[in-house]
Amino acid sequence: MYRQVLVDKRDRKYQLIVWRNTPDKELEHYMLNTLTYGTTCAPYLATRCLKRLADTNIQRYPLGAMVLQKNFYVDDCMCGSDSLTTAIEMQKQVNMLLLEAGFRLRKWCANHLKLLHGIPPEDREVDLNFDKSSTKVLGLTWIPQADRFCLKSDVNECTKVTKRKVTSDLARLFDPLGIAGPVVSAAKIFIQQLWKNKLGWDEELPAERAAYWLSFRGGLKMLNDFRLPRHMFDGEKPTKIEIHTFVDASEKAYGAVVYLRAMLPDGRHIVRLLCSKSKIAPIKEITLPRLELCAAELGTKLTAKVKAELGYEDLRTIYWSDSEITLYWINSEPSALKTFVANKVKNIQATFVGSSKKSDIYY
Repeated sequence: MYRQVLVDKRDRKYQLIVWRNTPDKELEHYMLNTLTYGTTCAPYLATRCLKRLADTNIQRYPLGAMVLQKNFYVDDCMCGSDSLTTAIEMQKQVNMLLLEAGFRLRKWCANHLKLLHGIPPEDREVDLNFDKSSTKVLGLTWIPQADRFCLKSDVNECTKVTKRKVTSDLARLFDPLGIAGPVVSAAKIFIQQLWKNKLGWDEELPAERAAYWLSFRGGLKMLNDFRLPRHMFDGEKPTKIEIHTFVDASEKAYGAVVYLRAMLPDGRHIVRLLCSKSKIAPIKEITLPRLELCAAELGTKLTAKVKAELGYEDLRTIYWSDSEITLYWINSEPSALKTFVANKVKNIQATFVGSSKKSDIYY
């Protein structure tokens, strides 16, 4: 991508390479004319080119411009539509728009064969004829034919259990949506205990803790069988949508999980897990009511982010908490509360300010 973006002539002098093949030859100076990988500004400039393309071509390619504005992460594009006809037209416009600027899209992948029609095999990422063909989508594993997200837990053989090995095993599980939140939280709590015991990075764990971790990491393989639908509505257009966020806390951790509840035309209701986020309670002890309040703040922030990304700002949203103290604090005036609680309550209440009348938000 970078090599397709020309740098302004006035700035090319800052991209010089001094080189000679042997010490007895004269130095040669090379001026780089395109964006250079490794420079701080390269990702921004490349992404800014896409935004410029979208702004200048929005009249000619409205669907393609929308994709460039909202569905690109540097050189990766991820988009879709509820209509196959719209998806095909979207693909066509994006392709034409980028080709005009010298950007040729490759590694095409889709969950429908018609979207891959006319694309050479060498430009395809996976073959839809194979059930288990999968690809990476910003770190998530996606199975196009089944249209499912899945988790990959790849742990190697372990002969010596150390704190370094434990953290390495956990880092192999990439879960940005928080699908495996309870599993990851249990591992983080275990690692926190290792820090409390002041164990060194390469110091072998006590027998009891080592046995626990070996059993835990063995169970991580079960996550490979987990599947999550990518499409929230099973291809149907819902008549009513709500967002439900549940928050809770314990003395060891707190978290929030966001669900989408939709009513289909035939009267059926479906519930989909969107994402979750959890945090471990700090080593310095905090009371359980305050941790419940932290969970409520985490839930409001996570839900606001989800609604903004999905364009669901006006949806009716219900937050669920079983802490009466937290509910009392949220409905109180922050100035009457202590500093820690007041700051959390302000953040939660700020989420509700200016919300649409169509969105009934309550705990």
